Amino acid sequence: MVAILAGFVVRAKRDREEGGEESDARTPLRECENTLWHIEWPYKYVDYDHAKYGLADIVQDMLNIDDTPLDMLHSLLDENKKYKDEEEPYYSKLPELGKSDRDSIFVKIFLQKFDSDYTFLHKYMDFVVEQVKPLYPNEEKLLVQRTPNVRFHIPENTNIGTRPSDPSAEVIGLHCDSEFDHPKGEVNIIVPLTDMFRSNSIFFEPHPISALEPKDYTAMTMSKDQFFIGNLNVMKHYNRINRTGKTRVSLDFRVLPMSKYVGDASKRSATGKNKFVAGDYYMYI
Repeated sequence: MVAILAGFVVRAKRDREEGGEESDARTPLRECENTLWHIEWPYKYVDYDHAKYGLADIVQDMLNIDDTPLDMLHSLLDENKKYKDEEEPYYSKLPELGKSDRDSIFVKIFLQKFDSDYTFLHKYMDFVVEQVKPLYPNEEKLLVQRTPNVRFHIPENTNIGTRPSDPSAEVIGLHCDSEFDHPKGEVNIIVPLTDMFRSNSIFFEPHPISALEPKDYTAMTMSKDQFFIGNLNVMKHYNRINRTGKTRVSLDFRVLPMSKYVGDASKRSATGKNKFVAGDYYMYI
């Protein structure tokens, strides 16, 4: 088992390093789908026992922040604190979608530890097998994003980067994943490691092609004992400036039911060159 996990992590690390960032990586390949998809439900909130997996505790250990709560992570950016010099340039302005929104020191530390210690990977796989796979009782297998994304939405800043097409300063990074060639049938899982509420959250339209103004989108509101599963592939979503005074830390990853999988090696992820195929962007569960 350890050897299998080691191979998985080495491949994931190599894929990120070889993929890199392209200057046009977040240029939309097409508009969000303009026809309604036939889906049984646009999104759900699912209750679970977060203490069973301890994902928040593991991430806290990975960041080596002692007893600083994750939702106070921003306090370490203050003057004379741990990350002041490294993060001051990054957090002095809003990131840009696909160009700088993954350059946080916290993201870099998480990925470094993810590649060198299998503790988080074990629990991530347990969570997927025990909590996500049962939501698909008619699927023999799922394809699951191999390396989950970790998000740090600190006060007075944003997590998703800005886009030139954003309709206002209050709507940051408005998009749906199908703009960036994510395959049909893929859904998003979002797991909060801190409470997720108001402006530190994600704002999303309640169903595809809703025609709602972005200012009227729904705020994703969850405690640590819940996770979100939904069709953000075809539902537009965005961030706002975090005015809550609390950092939001969350995980997100994508799942594709095997019955909807069409291996197309010509399509690649937006922030690198990972192909949307099993063994590259996805792993089988």
